[in-house]
Amino acid sequence: MTKFSAFGSEINAITRINFKDKNVNAVYTSIDGEPEKLAFRGDVYDQPPQFHPAAYKTAALGFVGIANNFFSFFGSNNLVSGMIYDEDGQVGQKTDIFYEYAKNGLPSSSQTMTERNGETSTQNVKYEFKCD
Repeated sequence: MTKFSAFGSEINAITRINFKDKNVNAVYTSIDGEPEKLAFRGDVYDQPPQFHPAAYKTAALGFVGIANNFFSFFGSNNLVSGMIYDEDGQVGQKTDIFYEYAKNGLPSSSQTMTERNGETSTQNVKYEFKCD
């Protein structure tokens, strides 16, 4: 349960996270006692372990309703395909991520394809890890 003030009113929000095989399968939210609504669905995860730092899990809670794809950081593996739902329960965004992994098991690059409002955008990312 989360409580916060906005525009002079206190807002109460409840977030429920369902897991399947140690990954986030679905996230439901309720604001001020309204019925729960599906906010995020993690459809496919890969096999390598989650590579994002543990701090991302804490940050994810701060973005509820703003960037619900952050819920995938609570899983054990990396999200490959998922959907974010709008307040009407309709798919607002579909995301597919294709990772390339280095021999050490960490990703070397990824390509993210995001579909919003019938438009698809692509983001290419190169990763560099400086671990001792």
